Amino acid sequence: MMSVRVAWRGLARRPGFTAVAAATLAVGIGASTAVFSLVEEILLRDLGYPDPDRLVVLFEKRTREGMTRGQISPGHFYDLADRANPFSGLAGFESTVFNHVSSAGAERINGAAVTESYFDLLGARTVPGRLFEANAPRQVLVSDSFWRRRLNADPAIAGQPIALNGAAYTVAGVLPPGFAPLPHGAEIFIAITPTAELRELRGAHTWSGVARLRAGVPAAAARKELDAIAATWEMEHPSTSRGHAIEPVPIEEALRGSYSSTMWLLMGAVILVLLIACANVAGMLLARGVERAPEMAIRAALGASRARILGELALEGLALAAVAGSLGALLATWILDALMAAVPATFGITPASVRLDGKVLALCAMTAALCGLLVSLAPAIAAASERLRANSRTTAGGRAEARIRRLIVTGECALGVVLLAAAGLMLRSVWLLEQDGRGFNARNALTFNLQLPYRTYGDDALKTAFERRLTSAIRALPAVESAGLTSHLPMSGQDVRQTVHIEGREEGADEPRVHWRIVTPGYFPAMQIQLIAGRLHRDGESKETLVVINQTAARRFWPGLNPLGRRIRFGSESAEVIGVVADVRHWGLGRETNPEVYFNFWRKPWWNMNYVVRAGGDVVALTPAIRAALRGIDAEIPLGLVARMESMVDRPTARRQFLMSLLTVFAALAMLLAMVGLYGQLAYSVARRQREIGIRAALGASRGEIAALVFREGMGQALPGVLLGLAGAAALGRLLDGQLYEVHPNHPAILAAAAASMLVAAVLACSIPVRRALERNPLQALNSDSM
Repeated sequence: MMSVRVAWRGLARRPGFTAVAAATLAVGIGASTAVFSLVEEILLRDLGYPDPDRLVVLFEKRTREGMTRGQISPGHFYDLADRANPFSGLAGFESTVFNHVSSAGAERINGAAVTESYFDLLGARTVPGRLFEANAPRQVLVSDSFWRRRLNADPAIAGQPIALNGAAYTVAGVLPPGFAPLPHGAEIFIAITPTAELRELRGAHTWSGVARLRAGVPAAAARKELDAIAATWEMEHPSTSRGHAIEPVPIEEALRGSYSSTMWLLMGAVILVLLIACANVAGMLLARGVERAPEMAIRAALGASRARILGELALEGLALAAVAGSLGALLATWILDALMAAVPATFGITPASVRLDGKVLALCAMTAALCGLLVSLAPAIAAASERLRANSRTTAGGRAEARIRRLIVTGECALGVVLLAAAGLMLRSVWLLEQDGRGFNARNALTFNLQLPYRTYGDDALKTAFERRLTSAIRALPAVESAGLTSHLPMSGQDVRQTVHIEGREEGADEPRVHWRIVTPGYFPAMQIQLIAGRLHRDGESKETLVVINQTAARRFWPGLNPLGRRIRFGSESAEVIGVVADVRHWGLGRETNPEVYFNFWRKPWWNMNYVVRAGGDVVALTPAIRAALRGIDAEIPLGLVARMESMVDRPTARRQFLMSLLTVFAALAMLLAMVGLYGQLAYSVARRQREIGIRAALGASRGEIAALVFREGMGQALPGVLLGLAGAAALGRLLDGQLYEVHPNHPAILAAAAASMLVAAVLACSIPVRRALERNPLQALNSDSM
């Protein structure tokens, strides 16, 4: 107990030193705690499913299209349900959106249509109510959040009617608060009726599948059997299933795999920052230990054992860590708020779900304690080597102490170079992605989504009439330049494809597939998609099927020929090509462009409307006017997914941009801490060598020679660190490889820039001690006790 009081008194005697050291550690502890909170929520929290290690998500591989994790078709799902023996259970679901109308108004709600086995497979129960009953029509299960937000948490809600998409449904029950739905964010669930037509539908890949492996069946065995089933599809259904296979992926990997490398890289980066902070404080404690050499010598002379003195040093480090840990926990709350503001929506987390809970605070305390032991390690080693016998008037801290201080600074510079190189690689990747043309202009464009309920808009004439009225109202708004709609918005994850026949070629099993979209004529000017050849669709042009294709389709289907006037057959329907437009990066920057065909909305009216509105000024300011125009046409259709087009196109690169931003911040912080560490070490060395410098000046050493002496000492510590950092950066680059785009992980220019940045920072850190050495009066230096 006495040793603890001594440790606290030692810190209290030097409040300035304690404040600086605690603040330095707090930055590292706070940042690492905040990042771990994200890691825990995104990667480590319990998924909430029973026996999750046996759950797999079923993806469809389509080698002809270069797709490894696509959705499956209903026909393939039901085939698996009938034939696949490795699974004890199999469920399918399709993401959808519902228009919910109540006294509170119309609202868009994310949901899913699911097979009967879905809730049993995922272990869901209802509170209150029940699960779906067999043969009961139009049943709905709702999430706890929807029940509380829109249904007033009515305990008698089971059996009550609810209006969805203009039709009447019955609420069967409410899902428990802890249920984690697939897909993420779904709040309303309806049952899928397995009709004979649905069982044979193999061309529409809109479903997702989840299955539970039988006990004792490894994933490799399941994959082998699924490959055998896929081989039968190629023989039985070559036109729709050629080159298709099912890939079972563990649910942990399927849900978190795309974020795993990003989050662990960030955790590694923030640990490097924490190590640099610990190194700085260790260097400060070493310098302070020199001043305490007489005290330590007296204690040793009075009989204090080496173990006792080393224990007191460790206690001082832990006491300092306790202060730093408290400050770090407070700092972590602010850093976490900043992180949550930067986390992409695609990560699927909300500010309410990420918090500093007991587990995270316990980690913060352990991190602080570990830091306390680490920062006291260097002074303890120096003390054990020679400090106990040192005479403070004849030593500058001893060789061991000086060597440790230099190693600490060298290590800080090395870690700083590693983080600078990582940030540079990510900056280069994101920049190259941004230079990869999208094929459209996202600036000054607003997008929103509407879904017309089939019950009231089943007739094509009603759809076209609705589109005409709403588009006219939008175009009449001030500052609006153009407006149009599409069935599938670029970079939104929406897509549909179909096998086609190029007329004039011999038919065969290996027919090409195209990705088709339904658009209005105003869509191309609203997106500023360039017309390459021919013409676009016209309003009201609905008597025959005329299509516009992209450049990739023109090159693949008619290489070296003029595609205008040529025909493509979709099943029994033949379409004439009237125009060619520029390629659009539909699946994201850096992804290969597929053949695309655009149908005229007037010929094929579509229920899912993704509007794009181009205007001058702030396009988001148009939202109230658009909402009012929609309400004047049909008050029961809610406006959904309103966003700037720029935010939509950033989604595919959001993870890289997030990683780039945080690595840049951590790299800047690491470089700053390394500069402070080098400055502190060199300033301390200059202060201890005042008499030596004074003697050199008195003997005729020039100012340049004295400056070179100090610079040589400082750069002698920084330069080895830079060289070590380059080796570490080369190793880290391989870990970053999966995050990079067209950038070699050992890009020489980026590694050189990282090294140069740290060397410039080192020169700046050395400049102040150099100036102080030159300003020192030689006579004062000769009278100094420092040597």
